[in-house]
Amino acid sequence: MKSSLGNKDRYLLMQVHGAQANSQSLQAGVQKYLEEFFGAQGLASVQPKIILNACKNGNYFAMRCVRGEEMKLCASLALASKISGSQTRLEVKKISGTIRALIGKKED
Repeated sequence: MKSSLGNKDRYLLMQVHGAQANSQSLQAGVQKYLEEFFGAQGLASVQPKIILNACKNGNYFAMRCVRGEEMKLCASLALASKISGSQTRLEVKKISGTIRALIGKKED
């Protein structure tokens, strides 16, 4: 398949407020809230995946999703209140089409 025929992705930079979470528990929590809000079809259409921890202290993460579905992901992140049993708030800081633009100038 040509690279131009593949899915276009969007990347979200999100900040985790509250308890420290690792990428595996965060991925499971995001999928749980996305499925609760939009159902299994919504989860399949968004295809969320945490791709990297964007800073050393562990409170910024970069997540990938399908282009056009980023608002569904933002809505489910706004609803997230508990990750791994601890109070957590997820805030989307930036949305971009490339990882370089996303991580290049993040807010601290």
